[in-house]
Amino acid sequence: MRPIIVVLLVLTLVVAYLSTLGEKSGGSQRVPETPVTPEEKLIARASQKPGDPELGAAYKDINARHFGGRLPEIPVLWEPGLDGLGEPASKGFRMDGLWGHYGSRTLILLNPRLQGDREALRRVLCHEMVHQHLHAVGDSKTKHGQAFQKTLRRLSDEGAFTGIAAVEGEKKALQSWLDAKESQLSRIESLLAAQRVGVEVAEAGMADLNARIEAANAQGHGWPSAPEMRAVESTRNERVAAYNSLMRGYNADIDVFNDEARRYNLMTAYPDGLDEEALVQPRVAAVPPSAGEGR
Repeated sequence: MRPIIVVLLVLTLVVAYLSTLGEKSGGSQRVPETPVTPEEKLIARASQKPGDPELGAAYKDINARHFGGRLPEIPVLWEPGLDGLGEPASKGFRMDGLWGHYGSRTLILLNPRLQGDREALRRVLCHEMVHQHLHAVGDSKTKHGQAFQKTLRRLSDEGAFTGIAAVEGEKKALQSWLDAKESQLSRIESLLAAQRVGVEVAEAGMADLNARIEAANAQGHGWPSAPEMRAVESTRNERVAAYNSLMRGYNADIDVFNDEARRYNLMTAYPDGLDEEALVQPRVAAVPPSAGEGR
């Protein structure tokens, strides 16, 4: 008898991703003689490094245009150690900037991930330069308080960086849309979870069928019937197709949601300074079950 060929089926794959919705500036750090926190240790190490010439030129340009050249020249340098530093990383944010003072040296650290994104670089650099301005005028208490917000808003109004100016009504309308969309996405996530279980059950049935076919091929008898094989294959194909269809729609909605969330977060974060509690968290795309693709 002619051996029966093992059935092969392939799942459609959709790559997962996580959108970064907020540029996280680390604020200001005055480092004690013996650094303790990761931020303090990073600033202490970086204080021994030279500044980046191009970043220094950007600092001078902003200083001349928006601070009357009154800020002292300080080193500004790329610091990869900011990536994933501290608590913000666990909230879906990366730390993009940090102003620091260690010993007699003051400096600004910027995340190399900002390279190639001029608008984001200007936003973060302006943010950190406001900390430098407050330090220069003797304000050692303000972090993102009224004085900080007032100065950063002035820079925004003067066009020092690109933010999104929005009236409160527009922000509220967008927040309502995000809330409704998030509820819809949560419902789809529940459907995806249920369909995922169905796919996994069908995959298990497919694996069992293939095992029986292999055993029959080895023994020369005992093959499953053609109707049974068609039924198992059809069930698996239908469930995979339904899951992938729902997943593609969900991921398309994720793209729209994350774009709008980023726009909302820019309204919230600039020019008022980053308020982590007010930022909308990113959504993650769905992926197929990590099931075998058959043999």
